[in-house]
Amino acid sequence: MRAIRFIAIILLCGSRLFAADPATTLNVKVNTYPNFTGMISLNLLGVSQEYNGEILFVETSKPTAAFTRKLGAATQIMALNNCTLLINAGDQVKLELLPFYNKSALVTGKFRPVCTGKDAARQLLPYLIDSLYASADYSTITNTQQADNFIANISTQVTKLIAAAKVNNAENLAALKTFEQSKQLLFKFNLLDAHKELSHTKELGDWYLKNFDLSAPGLASIGDETLARQMVYLWKNGRKLQDSTITEETELKELLFQCKADKLKERMAIDWIQLEGKNHAFTPDMKTMYPLIKGTLKPHTLATHTIDSLYKSYQQLEPGMPAFNFALENDNGKIVRLSDLKGKVVIVDIWAMWCSSCVASLPTFRKIADSYKDKNDIIFLTIAWEGPESDVRKTLKKFSVDHHIAGENNLFLSADRNDPQAKQFIERYCLTGITRWVAIDQDGNIMDGNLGHPMAEGFEQKIANCYQKRK
Repeated sequence: MRAIRFIAIILLCGSRLFAADPATTLNVKVNTYPNFTGMISLNLLGVSQEYNGEILFVETSKPTAAFTRKLGAATQIMALNNCTLLINAGDQVKLELLPFYNKSALVTGKFRPVCTGKDAARQLLPYLIDSLYASADYSTITNTQQADNFIANISTQVTKLIAAAKVNNAENLAALKTFEQSKQLLFKFNLLDAHKELSHTKELGDWYLKNFDLSAPGLASIGDETLARQMVYLWKNGRKLQDSTITEETELKELLFQCKADKLKERMAIDWIQLEGKNHAFTPDMKTMYPLIKGTLKPHTLATHTIDSLYKSYQQLEPGMPAFNFALENDNGKIVRLSDLKGKVVIVDIWAMWCSSCVASLPTFRKIADSYKDKNDIIFLTIAWEGPESDVRKTLKKFSVDHHIAGENNLFLSADRNDPQAKQFIERYCLTGITRWVAIDQDGNIMDGNLGHPMAEGFEQKIANCYQKRK
C-alpha cells in the first residue's frame, strides 16, 4: 500500500473516530490523475455513534493513492468526498474513486465510486439514488405535477435497484428510504429555486413536505453530518412554506419531539443555543427552551454537558446579573474599572480593526454617543479587541484617532488568551463574536448582554430604552 500524508480534522467530538473491530474495514484507492486537489473528506458515525469527520490531504505526485480505515460497527450511510455508501457492521468495503466527468468535462475534486466484493451492489445504492435525482432537468420540469411524475419515475427505478441488490434487511431499507426522501426534498427545493414564479403558499408547503417523515427511524442511520443538517434545513424550508410565521424555537421543539435521531437532535439543540446566545445573549426563549431541551435528550452525554456549559455561560448575561468588573487600560495608559463608573449607565462597543463590520459601525457609535454628550449619567466606551504586540498597539492608536474614538473612554482588550484579565472578560461576557454592544445599569448589572448590530433598524431606540430604564 502506498503511504499517504494526511492531516485529520475531527469535527464536533473528542471521541475515538473508529472502532478497533478489524472485521469492518474501508479500503480505498484514489485515482489522483489527471486533475485532483489532493483532499479527501470522510464523514460517518463513529464508534460511539457520534458524527465524525476526517479530512485527508493526499499526495498527488503519483497517479494513485490508497488508504485503509477501521469503521464503527453500525448500519449507516457514510460519505467519502460526497460519494455516499450504505455500510453494515462487518462489511469489507473495497472502493475505488475514479475521476468524475460531466459529459466530457472533468469535474475537479469530484469522484465516481466503484465498489467490488459481495456487498458492492448494496454499498453503492445511495450514490446511485443521489445520481438519479440529480439528473433532473429543471428547464422541462416546471410545476408540481411534472415534479410528481419525475419522482414517481425515479422511485420506480430505485425500487428496481434495491431489488437487484437483494437488500431486504429492515434497517438497510429504512436508511435507504430516508435517504431517498432527502433527495426528493432537495429536488423540490431546487425546483422552487429554479421557478420562483410558483406561488409560495401553505398548499405548496404541504406538497413540498409530502412523504417526508421527520420521525422515520432511518434518519438515525445518516452518518454524514452535512447530509443530516441539509435534511433539517430542507425540512425547515417546507415548514416556513406551510407557516411563514413559524419561529426557530417552534421548529426546534418539533424536531426534538418528532425526530428519533438522537445525535442530530443534540447538534440542532447546541446550534440553537449557540446562535441564540451569539445574537441575543441570554433571552427568555433560552430560559424556556433549556429545560425542554434537557428533557428530550438523553442525559449525561457529551452533548448535554456542552448544552449545560453554554447555558450557564450565557446566563451570566441575564438582565439583572452582576456584570464582570473589568479593569482595562485606556488610550492614556490609565486603568478603567467598571466599578469606577457606578452611577452611570454604561454602553460598551467591543470592536476590532480587523472586523470590517465593527469599523463600519464606528460612526454610528460616535453619533449615538454624541447625542448623549450633555448627559452625566450615561457613558459610552469602546473596547478594542486586538493583539498585545507593540506594533499593533501603535497602529490601533492612530486608527482610533482617525476614527474619532481616541481618548479616555477608548479601552484595550488583549487578544492573548493567556492574559488573565482578557480570559476572564471573554468568558464572563461570552465573547464569541464582534461587534458586540453591551448595556450595563447604574449598579453595575447587566441590562442587555447583546444589543444587536448597530446598523439594524431600531438600534438607537434600544439605547434610548436602556437609558429610560435607569434609576
